[in-house]
Amino acid sequence: MTILDGLSTVRSKMVLADIAFCNNGDLMVITSDGSLSSVIRCFKVSIKAPPGGEFSITCQPMASFFMKTFTNTDQASKHSRISHLKFAWKEGTNALLACAAGSSGSCVEFWEMKEQASPVHKVFQTAGGASESKSLRWKYIDAINHSSEVSAVTSSRLSPTDGALIPHYSGIVAYKDSSIKLLYRSSMSQIAAVTMENIVRLANDSGFSQSTNAGEITCMRQSTTGYIMVGVDIYSQLFVYRLSTSRDTYFQTGTLLATHLVVNLLEYCMLKGYDWFDVLLCVRPGYIDSICDWFSDSFTKQPLSIQQVYFNKFLAVKASLYRRLMYGQAKTGDCIARLNLNSMATCIISVLRPSILGHQEKGPGEKLTTLLRSNKTETDLSNILSLLKTSDYYVVEAAMLQSMQQLLQWVADLALYLLALLPSQHSQKTEYPGCGLLNDVNAIHSLRELLVLIRLWGLINPNCLPCFTTTSDNLDTIGLLFKLLTKALHSCNAEADESLLDECCLLSSQVLIPSIDLGVGSRELSSANLSSQLQPYHLEYGIVPAQSAKYETVPIEITIHSSQKLDSVRKVFLGSSPSVSVKKCSRCNCSSALGITTRSAVTRMWDQHWLKSCICGGHWRKATDEVS
Repeated sequence: MTILDGLSTVRSKMVLADIAFCNNGDLMVITSDGSLSSVIRCFKVSIKAPPGGEFSITCQPMASFFMKTFTNTDQASKHSRISHLKFAWKEGTNALLACAAGSSGSCVEFWEMKEQASPVHKVFQTAGGASESKSLRWKYIDAINHSSEVSAVTSSRLSPTDGALIPHYSGIVAYKDSSIKLLYRSSMSQIAAVTMENIVRLANDSGFSQSTNAGEITCMRQSTTGYIMVGVDIYSQLFVYRLSTSRDTYFQTGTLLATHLVVNLLEYCMLKGYDWFDVLLCVRPGYIDSICDWFSDSFTKQPLSIQQVYFNKFLAVKASLYRRLMYGQAKTGDCIARLNLNSMATCIISVLRPSILGHQEKGPGEKLTTLLRSNKTETDLSNILSLLKTSDYYVVEAAMLQSMQQLLQWVADLALYLLALLPSQHSQKTEYPGCGLLNDVNAIHSLRELLVLIRLWGLINPNCLPCFTTTSDNLDTIGLLFKLLTKALHSCNAEADESLLDECCLLSSQVLIPSIDLGVGSRELSSANLSSQLQPYHLEYGIVPAQSAKYETVPIEITIHSSQKLDSVRKVFLGSSPSVSVKKCSRCNCSSALGITTRSAVTRMWDQHWLKSCICGGHWRKATDEVS
């Protein structure tokens, strides 16, 4: 369905236009024909969809204005046209940047729409009526002049109503003389400025493989939070700037206010679904631990329903923060392992259906959770199975169970990996990636629940059971893991029991311990080397920089390593040289196959969940031989 409506009843020429969003969902459109002598027109567009009715568009003209440069006789001769129109905030319609250009340079004016009162003549006043009429009008605030014409203008997405989240500036203006200015919000004074010649000189002096030319910026965009600006010049060179604002000292110092501000930005991105990568670039590694602690405390204070909805996103944000640390492998692995476990538990338990359809207070998954938590001291898996109403857990197709085998295998391997490394972590005081889950009560409960389901579903389809390489044919690996996890639950966040450590020591002699690839690596701007490198940081398309930081995972003696590439989403091996097309994460460099047909509804749901982004939150890119 397509609905068209004109902005005004009279056809007019429009060369420049910009759109901003009102708080109530309406759109504000600002237009101009490019002539300085013409009025800048403003329109409010409302889109409505009544229940059961058709969509309708209503365009309402708002207050218009002439630029101050045109009405000022001293400045009118210096400028001849309007080159750019830009709302100061995309989510605020009460501020505007208007740029006039001419042979003598340019002028950037800042206007605000405010409610102003106008006197009403006595002839038009009604009995008992007000003597003043209030209406929205554009008010001139300030202007800044420059000797060169404007080539590009960008503004922040957030409006001043977002309070402490936004930076203290109204826009960024690039000029044709290769200079860029950051303008203050209220007075249009210059906060900071940079010239492209200085950046290019630093690039050439640092031995950049390609010669870089200084050119004017033709297009600019700001990140969601407004602290990163990306620009493209006439030579197709991409420049990324971390903006220096009046709040910049909060990012550079470890004060309480700095931590609070960064946490607010991370929470905003998490709730809105935006990428938080620009916030990471503005945080120094020395303050990441305190930021993560504050972030965790704030998250745990939220209602339980909110925590359940945003738990995976919360873990992805923490993992990306710890990736910026040289010693952050272990904590990054903990977050990624918990994220994988929580996602798999949700996916696996979602296939449970009650045997009798009808009103029930609790579903099969909730009943299983209640039963296991009420019997958290029971170490015998057979006794737990005898307490279950197994008919609720048998209503699963055998073919669907077979398609989930690789996910069930990963869950069992994770439990085996955590328990086998517990003695080494206790005696050597060494932190291994992912082993922090044994200090998380909810993670241990999730593993116990999944092990119970694996044992139950093995009765329906033995092919879905995880495969282990054991030294004895009579070893019940699933039952042993459940027993050890129950004991680990008792010593969670406390000194480990000696009997538990002894039994975990014997695991490596009873069964082969697999290595778990948790994707703790990092690349380029996501790595810990970003702060240690000389800036500007130079990247060339299609070439992996030599200074790219990648964590070198130290092999663990008791685990079995494989040279094959692992599909980080489906948890299957792709081989040393995959024959299928592979996509890689731009943040953690994990691989996943492209174009694999799914076999059941549950695996299709799992694949589509990670279709747009990696498990860590990074964006996918197609892997090539040149970019590894």
